[in-house]
Amino acid sequence: EPFTNSRSLTVEALCAKAHFRCGHASGGCQVRMPVVLLPWHEQQCMYKPMKCFMGRVWSDCRWQGREVQWKEHLEEQHDDRLFRSSSADLEWNLGTRRKPLTGYYVFQAHDEMFNFYEIHDRQRVLFTMTCTSNRRDSKYNFAYEVTVLLPDNEALSMTQKFPVHSEYDKDILMEGTCVSIPLTELNRFLDQDKVLHYRVSVLAVKSPRRAKPPRQNLPQPADLEQAPNGGVNVKSVPTNMII
Repeated sequence: EPFTNSRSLTVEALCAKAHFRCGHASGGCQVRMPVVLLPWHEQQCMYKPMKCFMGRVWSDCRWQGREVQWKEHLEEQHDDRLFRSSSADLEWNLGTRRKPLTGYYVFQAHDEMFNFYEIHDRQRVLFTMTCTSNRRDSKYNFAYEVTVLLPDNEALSMTQKFPVHSEYDKDILMEGTCVSIPLTELNRFLDQDKVLHYRVSVLAVKSPRRAKPPRQNLPQPADLEQAPNGGVNVKSVPTNMII
């Protein structure tokens, strides 16, 4: 029969009830869910393929694998840039010309993992941090603090503190949402080799920020609690969608 532009409500109803495999099933994901939810799941599936971001920044790693394997790779190959504490002292050689994204580190603290970035923006430097949790509201529980200091005189310092972002946020470098210091102010903290010394701290917020309440005329979000299904990728999968 010739094709038609008419909708088949019967087929649509069947597809809505049917459960389909995740597109990353070949990598180990066992989740099955309605087709309309697959794009949402596959975007944050822990079995999706990825490249090591350390290699993109430091140019010393060509690892490719699955997101679920990345933490193990990080511990084995990049232990010098992984901090298992909520604070670390870092150095940044501003005398060396690099691309805008000059540094990348990972903090493992408060039962979460955080990505920390150094950015050189010609007239200023930026520092920003994101929480890697697939639960977007996790960011509301944390803040990060950057203190620029002189190693031989910590009494002379400059501190800025901002809320941690989510990996899904689009404004992580927007003015007023991250640490931003003009180079003119930074010069007095550089040593003779133009090395900047600074301290990064990940802080648990005692009074967590709250997301804006949903508008009353919009449907409430689905329950994103994870179900204790052994051997199943339950990363942000609604419990009623796991079979």
